[in-house]
Amino acid sequence: MKCLFFYLPLLAVVLCCGQKLCAQHNLSLKEAVALALNNNLQVKIANTEIKIAETNNTLAASGAFPSVNAQLSQSNYINRIDNAIEFANGFYTNSSANISVNMGYVVFDGLKFIINKERLQLTQQKAEAAYEIQRQATALNAALSYYKVLMQKEKLEAAKQVFDFSKLRYNNASNQKKLGTISQFDLGQFEIAFLSDSAAVYTEQNAYELAMIELGLALGIDTETAPLHLTDPLQYKPMDYLKNSISQQILSNNAEYKQLLVDYNLVKTNTRLNKAALLPALSANAGFSQGVNRIRFSNLPAETGGDLNFNFGFSLNVPIWDGNNRKRALRQSLFNEKIAEFRLQNAAQVLKSQLNNYLAVYDRQLNLIVLQDKIIAVTSATLKLSEQRYNTGFSNFLEYRNLLAEFNKAQSARLQAIYELKVAELNLMLLSGNIKELFP
Repeated sequence: MKCLFFYLPLLAVVLCCGQKLCAQHNLSLKEAVALALNNNLQVKIANTEIKIAETNNTLAASGAFPSVNAQLSQSNYINRIDNAIEFANGFYTNSSANISVNMGYVVFDGLKFIINKERLQLTQQKAEAAYEIQRQATALNAALSYYKVLMQKEKLEAAKQVFDFSKLRYNNASNQKKLGTISQFDLGQFEIAFLSDSAAVYTEQNAYELAMIELGLALGIDTETAPLHLTDPLQYKPMDYLKNSISQQILSNNAEYKQLLVDYNLVKTNTRLNKAALLPALSANAGFSQGVNRIRFSNLPAETGGDLNFNFGFSLNVPIWDGNNRKRALRQSLFNEKIAEFRLQNAAQVLKSQLNNYLAVYDRQLNLIVLQDKIIAVTSATLKLSEQRYNTGFSNFLEYRNLLAEFNKAQSARLQAIYELKVAELNLMLLSGNIKELFP
């Protein structure tokens, strides 16, 4: 009995926690995904990296334009001459100013500016692919957390049904014990069942609260200060997935595979740059300078002069020998290109293996749900018969309660199977790129 007085206040708190509906916010699955995408910091970082890549993706950054520099200089000197052979002696000032403008342009270097522009474009595509990967991963995590909360909530409600029955029977048994119609041994059986069902409710309540905390983390909110009421049900619609169709979607829509394809193309541009480094480079340069000079002796009038210069020329740089460093870099880039190709092939194999695994899990969970539906149907029919037997006195409390617990167990197993089915379904959507359907 002392154990009972310990569990009752604890259970009261648990049950009260489930009744806090007044301040809850309704939230659908798509709204949850939108909230997660809006709050996720990794998504914001990836989006900022796209802006950096867009800023760098210009013709100027590729080296397509000439470079122009201007320089302005001015100097002042005070000197003294004390020499018998000079026509003027004493202090004098000498001031000068000069401005120059120079332009340099690479006429030909293996068309590196075209390759560099392609690299900048590919770098932007890589940033966009990383952003899409992060968005899809965030949507997947939010959806899984959402469905997990729904599953745990229904498990909690099923456990409460068994608890309510055990509580009612225990209260009746306690009154009968006071009247002396049942023994302490019989009351102990009711109490054991009641405490066991109380612990089951507590366990399910704890699992539900943990699932809600996980959902809050996925959405980037505090579910304690902003309680949620999930409006979408935990339902499933059997899908006839076509393996060949999904396989084609994976190679064309899968975000991670598309990023690896961009990496492969980046490595290929690096090979082209190393090939261009073996070619001669022709550069042109032009410029002009204007200088002004003024000199003044203390006993002579000031004299002013200047000069104007123009220049234009070409330079040809022919790589002859540098210890085979350029050729070594080219060979290394060719090896890296092969590695990137192998990574693409390996990714295709991994994605195919994941597809087969999730398709198998999906079919297995579908069959399990059908089986659990049959168990629930049989248990439900038997439960009705047992209730009639119990009410007419042909069976005892424990027989009916154990059957009710089996019914609850079948319901929990069905909920778990539906959740695992949604896990497989969402991962199939992730593989094929169709998880974007959850985006706002």
